[in-house]
Amino acid sequence: MENVTDQRRHPRREILNAIMIRPNGDQHEALVLDVSLGGARMRLPEDWNPRDGANVRMFFLSDTSDAITLEARVTRVAIDHMGVAFAPEQEDRILALLDVMSDRREL
Repeated sequence: MENVTDQRRHPRREILNAIMIRPNGDQHEALVLDVSLGGARMRLPEDWNPRDGANVRMFFLSDTSDAITLEARVTRVAIDHMGVAFAPEQEDRILALLDVMSDRREL
């Protein structure tokens, strides 16, 4: 069997984090499975069927009173999960999210 190398631009961090996702103003609960500087992979919400290219707003709840809000675009829809690419102009918020997720793993 051939070894497959992950050729992603950014390394992914496995997490299991509940979020709120809002496409077109509707609100849905989702579960993020992994995250990187470039995007995230999550389970499909039960009450929404995303389409490739859809713009979404994602709300990651942190230990503080403020959620980390990120803008993203759906890049892949599979049977049980979807992938999103984060808008690049929000790198500071993405780094803050990655820091929060790293702190949670160390607890």
